[in-house]
Amino acid sequence: MYKLIILLFVPLVCFSQISNQRKYEVLDFDTFKKNIELENVILIDVRTFEEYSDGHIKGAVNVDYYKENFFNSYFENIDKNKPLYIYCKSGNRSRRTSDKLINQGFLKIYDLKDGYVSWSNNQKKEN
Repeated sequence: MYKLIILLFVPLVCFSQISNQRKYEVLDFDTFKKNIELENVILIDVRTFEEYSDGHIKGAVNVDYYKENFFNSYFENIDKNKPLYIYCKSGNRSRRTSDKLINQGFLKIYDLKDGYVSWSNNQKKEN
């Protein structure tokens, strides 16, 4: 019985350690802005090219969520241990992107709460 418990418990502990490392975190405007200004980060805008062209966060790379082939090939070349900062228009696509990237093995993903809508509204308040 003791051996059976150990056989069941050890994989559970190992799996929980791996899953704890793979996560994404939703950050408010202030935290997201501070982090992308202080750190050398990979900043990804997953909106369409048209949305990106209408305005984006300085330094963001446009990787359209809906362009699946480009999307997948872009992330194949990124170090999975580097933190990714992701945003879309309102948070839906970036959440789905985060889920996809976690499944692909990325360890640190930060998502802008309420997306570019939040960014542009807060930038207007600051100016």
